[in-house]
Amino acid sequence: MPIHVAYIILTALGVLVAVPVSVLFVECIAALLAPRAVFATGLSRPSKVAVLISAHNEELLIQSTVRSLHSQLQPGDQLVVVADNCTDRTAELARAAGATVVVRSDPTKRGKGYGLAHGVDFLRASPPDMVIVFDADCAIEAGVVDRLASEAWEINRPVQARYLLASPSSAGARGTISTLAFIVKNAVRPAGLAALGIPCALNGTGMAFPWPLIEKAPLASGHLVEDMELGLHFMRIGHGPKLCTAVTITGHMPTDMCAAFQQRTRWEHGHLVVICSRALPLLIEGLLRRRRSLLAMGLDLTVPPLALLAMVWAAGAAASLALGIISQHWTPGILFAATGLILMLSVIAAQRRYARHLPLLALLAVPFYVAWKIPLYLGFVFNRETSWIRTARDAAPKAASPAEALPAAATTTKG
Repeated sequence: MPIHVAYIILTALGVLVAVPVSVLFVECIAALLAPRAVFATGLSRPSKVAVLISAHNEELLIQSTVRSLHSQLQPGDQLVVVADNCTDRTAELARAAGATVVVRSDPTKRGKGYGLAHGVDFLRASPPDMVIVFDADCAIEAGVVDRLASEAWEINRPVQARYLLASPSSAGARGTISTLAFIVKNAVRPAGLAALGIPCALNGTGMAFPWPLIEKAPLASGHLVEDMELGLHFMRIGHGPKLCTAVTITGHMPTDMCAAFQQRTRWEHGHLVVICSRALPLLIEGLLRRRRSLLAMGLDLTVPPLALLAMVWAAGAAASLALGIISQHWTPGILFAATGLILMLSVIAAQRRYARHLPLLALLAVPFYVAWKIPLYLGFVFNRETSWIRTARDAAPKAASPAEALPAAATTTKG
């Protein structure tokens, strides 16, 4: 390849990488400087709250989840479990734990979106004021239902609890990096957006919706990340979701490496599809309609999974270094050096406030974590995941307390 062609390509790649790195940096610094959140007291609570769970073969976990939520209900509330294409005892066990169970059987339409749509259709006979959606495999602290319902009721917008993953001790350095990446995506970046007055994405669990919004929402979808699509829908209609930092829902990373890889593949392939199909249209729509929230979310969508961002940066930096040595053209190299520094500062800022329990030295394992995910990204190009596949579960987790659910540095003050 001619030197001048390589120079142009690497410079363009450096500019493309600089965009998501800059967005990530702004979000992380905004989150770092944001004041500690205080949950507002004295908010009114809707009189009829429906808790909705779409469960597919969750017999190991469904009873503990239903019981932890059932204890938070008030008179007039209801807890509905959609046993979605189940082949195990999910329906029986959920009913025994106190839930109203609705069975859905349609093997041609798989995915949580279809289950949630079925549950909302069931609720139409006696509509609630508020619908709160949880996954069946989460640890849920006391008071979550009241807090989410009250905040969503007060602002008449969807509200998203902070959703984190608890890494098993056996996961090692790979699990530590994966946990940090999850914290950056689901805690740090949304907190930065909230500090900037920008709506957040939806994460699939711990989501509260006023009934007039959820009853008309396009839920019946087999999309791999139907929650992201749903969040974008609400942003477009002027009801962008708000992050509730005072509430934390904790999921659990699979201990089995194959199951963890399968889960990541589904999440990240779906995430990349949304980036490719939605980022540019959102940017254009935000500019044309002068909607700051749409423009901001378009920019937010340009940030790919951190492992992929690091992978692209490393390849570009190495090629730019080689170009500089051969031709003395250092512009691409300087550009990649600057973006690399900004990327590192972003991750360090996130770790210092939101993940102090994770050792900073664990970042030395990033190259191994990135290498572990190379097949995932090659699969997106050559063998893309297109259908929803349930992740294998471990034993039922115990309910998490606020201290367990969040690192000490990230715990919010609650009113």
